[in-house]
This record gives sequence, structure tokens and C-alpha cells, in this order.
Amino acid sequence: MEVREFVLGGGLYNGRFGKYIRPVVESVLVQCGITDRRVSVSEYPSYLPLIGAARSIPWELQGAAVVVDFGSTRAKRGIAFFDEDNTLSRLQILPTKDITDLTGPGKTTELAAAMINLITDDINQVSQGAPLVPKIMCSMAAYVEGGEPAKINRGAYTSLNQLSPRIADWFSERISQAAGVKVVVEFVHDCDVAACALAGRPRSAILMPGSALGVGFAPPGDHYRPIAGDFALRLSACNVARISPFGCRYDAYHLFWVGVPIRFEPACQKFISRFSGAYGWKKSIRTGW
Repeated sequence: MEVREFVLGGGLYNGRFGKYIRPVVESVLVQCGITDRRVSVSEYPSYLPLIGAARSIPWELQGAAVVVDFGSTRAKRGIAFFDEDNTLSRLQILPTKDITDLTGPGKTTELAAAMINLITDDINQVSQGAPLVPKIMCSMAAYVEGGEPAKINRGAYTSLNQLSPRIADWFSERISQAAGVKVVVEFVHDCDVAACALAGRPRSAILMPGSALGVGFAPPGDHYRPIAGDFALRLSACNVARISPFGCRYDAYHLFWVGVPIRFEPACQKFISRFSGAYGWKKSIRTGW
């Protein structure tokens, strides 16, 4: 099935910056001979993995759901609320945490401890007396197989497998003990779950540039919770403060303009080369593993 729509997501597309970048993407597609595709910018580019995770909560589970998204530099967190008909009505965004110092080599134990502490804190922030969905959807910047980081040596999150051969169970046990409530953790790839935010939108793909460039394909909507027509995403004060005059987070803006190496899959090299050249970034973006 051919992709007919590209949706731009990720922190780089916040605010006015997303509007500026959209025609550039359209221009690059034309240069590649692709002229009949629609390009749009997500209404919530930074929080697509959290929305997708919330929509992925099994229908039979009731209550407020903790959803988290662990990237290469930031940990985003939220609490999802659903109507009586299982519709996603609200997503409360909790303060974003900088985890840059924990995602480098040799920091596996410290990273795991920080993840456990953050998720436990999120569980504790669910209002007293409100039911908690016992499933934690945990997005991560890593390939995932069977609800766990892929067993390959590729980055901070796949290295978590060094702690246990059943790392999802390992996290579930420790978070349950710390929070005092039984929960089950399921890991999901960030771009795959971001695409779940678009579930039911046929022939759509999402492009997520950040510390790396990822892509996800929108699944059929049958098994995903619908989004309410009056869906509200509520940001904490510190998250709002992260928006720069350019419409993107300061850290994302810095990443692209200081010339920090950005890693891309080999299949994306041609696209990124033309994309960066079209926007005058050819000298500041270096691709390759």
C-alpha cells in the first residue's frame, strides 16, 4: 500500500518552525519525483509518542494511564484520561526531564534507575483515589521486539538487556515495588507508537527527526482508542517555557544549528542530503553511523 500523506512530527516542528519546514519537505519530494503526496505538520508534534501510547492502552483497562517517552536527550511523561466510552479525552503533560547525561556509554544502570524513578513518580501523581491503568506504555528511542528492546548492541536502551534477559518483567517488578501497586511495563519503539497517534488514517506515515530520523506508518484504527473531538493536551509551565521564538525547543534548535552529528539510517541518506541542501543546512548536518 502506497503512502499518500507524510505527517511531520517531533520537537523540531513546533510552532512557526513547522510551517517553514513544510514547504521545504514538499520541495524535496518534488526533486525526488514525488509530486502527488500530501505533507502536513502534526498539531502536537512533540507529544505524538505519548498520544499514540495512550491510544494503545487496551480497551478493557479502565482508569488513568501513565505514558512515557524516553529519547536520547529528554524524557517526556504524561497521564492520559479517558471518557466512559474509552475515548481519549485529555493528556496531562508532566515536566520534561533532561536525561542527556544518562544515555551515553557505560550509563546503563544509572539510566534504568532514572527510568524507574520517573515512572514511579508519574504513578504517584495520579490523583488519590483515581483508578490507575495497570499497564505502562513506555516509548523509547530504540528498536523493540515483543515488547522489549531489541537484543542488539545499538544505543543506550538496547543496552538495558544487559540487566536482565527479560527486561520488561525486570522493570515491571521494580516499578511495582517502588510504587506500591502492581503494573506491567510494555516497551514500544518511539516512531511506531507515534504513528499510532494517527491510527485509522489510511496511507499515512510520520517522519520524526530528532537525535535520529525515524519513520512510522499509521495502523488501522480498529484496535486503538479514538480521540475525543474536544481532546485537550495540557502542558506544565516548564514545558511551555521550552518553546523558543523560532517555535521549537531550544535543545532541538541547538542540535540542528551547531553542527552536532545527527545519525540517520543509510536508506535516509539521499533524502536528508537533499533536504539539508534545500534549507541551507548542508554544512551543519553530518549524516552516517
